[in-house]
Amino acid sequence: MRRTRTLLFVSAVYVFAFILAYWVPPFIHRREFDQAFSALCKNPIPENAAALRIQQHKNELIHLEDSAIGAMVLLVIFSGIYEGLQIGKRYFLGKRRPQTSR
Repeated sequence: MRRTRTLLFVSAVYVFAFILAYWVPPFIHRREFDQAFSALCKNPIPENAAALRIQQHKNELIHLEDSAIGAMVLLVIFSGIYEGLQIGKRYFLGKRRPQTSR
């Protein structure tokens, strides 16, 4: 039961981190996209418009992949910080407790 709760919590945090990473505007500069865009501006025919849409779709897929990787990095960093704080809390609270003699 505890593993299921932990897995659900981590999954929810990952989804939140993915949404957060996806909202960051991408800066994807690809030569193929620039060529398709300039070809459409110079000669607006349906073939050039289709080529531009294909390049836009590729940019969107790259943005999704980068967001997934960024979300994983955020998850690892924040879970490391959280676990470090928990270890520090246990360490310092353990030192402050008075020792009882028996």
